[in-house]
Amino acid sequence: MTTHDDRDKFLHQYGDKLIDQGFGNPYNMSIENKDKLFKQIIKQLIFFRESSEINQFQKGMNEVCQFWDVVVENAQAFKDAFCTSPTPFTKDSFLALCKTTFSEVGSNRRREEQDTQYAWEMFLLDIEEKCVDVCFSELLVFITGADKPPCRGFQQKISIAFYDQEPGVKRNPFSSTCSLQLSLPRNIQDSDILKELMLTALKDSYGF
Repeated sequence: MTTHDDRDKFLHQYGDKLIDQGFGNPYNMSIENKDKLFKQIIKQLIFFRESSEINQFQKGMNEVCQFWDVVVENAQAFKDAFCTSPTPFTKDSFLALCKTTFSEVGSNRRREEQDTQYAWEMFLLDIEEKCVDVCFSELLVFITGADKPPCRGFQQKISIAFYDQEPGVKRNPFSSTCSLQLSLPRNIQDSDILKELMLTALKDSYGF
C-alpha cells in the first residue's frame, strides 16, 4: 500500500477476515503502521492460530512414554514422519496412486473397460501438459477429499471402477471419498468424450 486508495481497497477485501482472525480493529490501520500490522498478521497465521493444536498434539504424544520428547531429541531420525516436501504430480505418479478393477480377461466388459482406461490415462496426460483447466490437486480432492496425499500415504490405493451408461442417459463419472473410489463409464473409445465428462463432473461439484 502506498496510497489511501490502496489502503481502502485492502481493508474492503480483507478487513472482516482480519477481524475473524482475532485482530482488534484493522480499520484503524494507517499507511504508516502497515509494516507493524504485516508482522502481526504473519505471527498470527504462522504461530498463534496453530499453537493450541500443536500444544495439544505434543501433550498427547507425551502421554505415551514421553514420546514427543523422544522425537525432539532425535529430530533427524523422525524427520520423514513429520516433514514432507510436496512433489508435483505427473500422469505416472497419479496413476501410481490408483488400482483399476477390471472384469474377467477376454470378456466384452474387459475390452470396454480397457478402452475407458486408455481415455482415463489420456485425461491425466492432458492435466500434466496443462491442456485442460484443472490440476491434479483438484482431481484428487474430487476423489479423496484431500488435495495431496497424507505424509505416510493413503490407507489404500484409489480404486478405479466402471459402470454402464444407460441408453439415452449421460451420467458423469462419480466418486466416493470415504472409500477412495472413482467410477468411470465403460466403453469410452474417444478420449475427448471422457475428458468432457470428467471436466463436467469436476467443475459441477461443490466441496466433496
